[in-house]
Amino acid sequence: MQKKYDAAVSKFVEEERKRREEAILRFEEFLNRYPDHPQYTPDALFRLAELHFEKAYDGYLEALEQYEVDLKKFDAGEMPEPPSEPRQDYRSTISLFDRLLGRWPDNRNADGAMYLKGYCLKEMGEDKPALDQFTTLVEKYPDSKFIPEAWLRIGEYFFDYNDLPKAIDAGKTVYVVDIR
Repeated sequence: MQKKYDAAVSKFVEEERKRREEAILRFEEFLNRYPDHPQYTPDALFRLAELHFEKAYDGYLEALEQYEVDLKKFDAGEMPEPPSEPRQDYRSTISLFDRLLGRWPDNRNADGAMYLKGYCLKEMGEDKPALDQFTTLVEKYPDSKFIPEAWLRIGEYFFDYNDLPKAIDAGKTVYVVDIR
């Protein structure tokens, strides 16, 4: 029964990957044709960045699965060197968000782009640039729906770097923000 289930899931995953690649191509074609359309280009950039994020995360999960397989082989003496742990790489996503925020800083998705850029930076281990992104977000868009999450990330940063008073202040802020 498990093999049948795994085969069905695998089929859907492959279909999702195929459709994502098609969507990426279509958005890239649109952006090549309309690189500066004030109404549609910012939305296309945002969605393309999200698609690149999904693709990169999916690739990371695949690499992580292979890493676990290889690690078991290494532990069993079947591999001479330990495998390298995969790293998350969201550079293409970040680049698209930079393009969006650079050209249309007040776009309706700017707060989401800032939050997701910060999240990507954090996941890539770039803690200080991520903190800067989250801090800018809470300063520039205090009414954004991403504010509670941004304050949580700010608090995590200070906790990780052992600045407990600032971590506590950020944590307190999360609970006084109007959560929608």
